[in-house]
Amino acid sequence: MSVSYSELRRFYDNAQFVTQRIDPNLRLLDILKYAGRQVYLVEHQGRKSVLKFAYSDDPESFQHVAQERKILEILADVQGITHLVRGYNNYHAVLKEWKESSKNRLWTRRDCISLHQTVEQIHQRGIAGLDLCQYGNLILPVNPEPPILVDVGSGKLRKESVEEEFIQSKQKDIIDLESLMQIVDIKTYATPTRS
Repeated sequence: MSVSYSELRRFYDNAQFVTQRIDPNLRLLDILKYAGRQVYLVEHQGRKSVLKFAYSDDPESFQHVAQERKILEILADVQGITHLVRGYNNYHAVLKEWKESSKNRLWTRRDCISLHQTVEQIHQRGIAGLDLCQYGNLILPVNPEPPILVDVGSGKLRKESVEEEFIQSKQKDIIDLESLMQIVDIKTYATPTRS
């Protein structure tokens, strides 16, 4: 199925309209994701940011964005995540930091350790169920920063969960971390060394 230029133009113009409606100080740069929750790359006060909002009748989408805002407010001082720039009360929307993902950087053991420390801090704040293995939820930034968790909207708050569910979510995060560590170790040991 091909899409005409005029259809794409209308879609982009609509995205620009929605962005301006949420915040007239934002300038649309790119559409990153469109599926229940829209994710746009925008310019805000001269810096790139991510605008994420629910733009459908899907209650799960609204819940995800609301949960992400709540969690980002709790994790405001935690390193290793994208931070909340602004929440919008009139819309189900959040404006978050933008971190550019490296296409060429490979995971290292140090990255895994750093991510583990971030997840421990998040768990200590009473949040678990981070979907660490969900494609696109983790990035390796272009510069030599530690990995960044860019989507926490699936997280569960201990105070809003049945204790057993929270513990299971926490265990799933640990299993995801261990899986990532095993993949990194396999790649490390499989890489031929030069003598």
